[in-house]
Amino acid sequence: MSIFQASAMALLAFLLTGPVLAADSDCCEVDIGLVAIWSGTDPIMSYQELASYCGPILWFSPDEPNLERATGKDIRLPIAFPFEEQPDSPLVYYMVRTLLTRPDLVDPAIYRDHSNRLDTTIDLRVLVGIDLDYFFYFPTEEGLGAHKHDVESVFLKIYVHHCQDCPEDRYALYIERTIAKAHGLQWYDNTLVSDEYTEFPMTILVEEGKHASCTDKNHDGIYTPTFDVNRRINDAWGVRDIMRSGGLYSGGFQAWMAKVRQLQHRVFPPLPADSPLRENFSVDGEYAPDNAIYEVRPFPRPEDVDQEKEPTLLHFIDDKGDENWP
Repeated sequence: MSIFQASAMALLAFLLTGPVLAADSDCCEVDIGLVAIWSGTDPIMSYQELASYCGPILWFSPDEPNLERATGKDIRLPIAFPFEEQPDSPLVYYMVRTLLTRPDLVDPAIYRDHSNRLDTTIDLRVLVGIDLDYFFYFPTEEGLGAHKHDVESVFLKIYVHHCQDCPEDRYALYIERTIAKAHGLQWYDNTLVSDEYTEFPMTILVEEGKHASCTDKNHDGIYTPTFDVNRRINDAWGVRDIMRSGGLYSGGFQAWMAKVRQLQHRVFPPLPADSPLRENFSVDGEYAPDNAIYEVRPFPRPEDVDQEKEPTLLHFIDDKGDENWP
């Protein structure tokens, strides 16, 4: 038995004995209190749909230099890589890194479209878990070690629930944990394991100027250690907006290091019309009426980089994993 098969069997055993159904709950509800970010009867889902349902809210500091003082619908951050077309909206890249399949089924979990990956689909019937990564490109980084080009990321671990006792086959997606990366160092990861108090879409606080990512479990715009990050708390970076000033603060997080966020500096994911999360952010039926909504796009391949014009960009693309992901 391979290590991948063993991991799949271990996870499947946990899922079958862990988040079971409450007796009086909807058939896709799990008794550990997590909120489903999607549920439905069609098990075939495209990469693009998956990335749209799971995308986080990005929340910038009011003094983020790349915002150029834009607020609300006028925000165009993050942006596309310089070698790609810029949409008239913010842009977030995604990568489906890993698909964890059921060991008792041999059906294919993925149907590839190699041309643009937009139409590649996955089959939830044979999946128990998905690793989905998001990447954010910023044209500049300020502060200590300032440089041109900056790419930050957030990793999601998604549990694929096979709903039980439903009148027809039904499936649901739950975000089990969020790993918000800080300056490319695993030591500083801001990791949140979801619980009954976690609000979705997941909110990510974007560090001013330096762009480290940090989880915000209750959407209050304030980083609270042990609450917004609940794994490896002492090592977690948090969000340190003061780093933009050029100083180095390598000790533990302190509350004065972060600025309070304002609602007009949030950027929303493109939640599909049937997303159960849209209602909480809609006014008179309009989703996120006062905020920008980003586009999602597959993470590019290394050969897409124009090395003559932007030679320093290649390593940002090349070290993010297999170009034929997952």
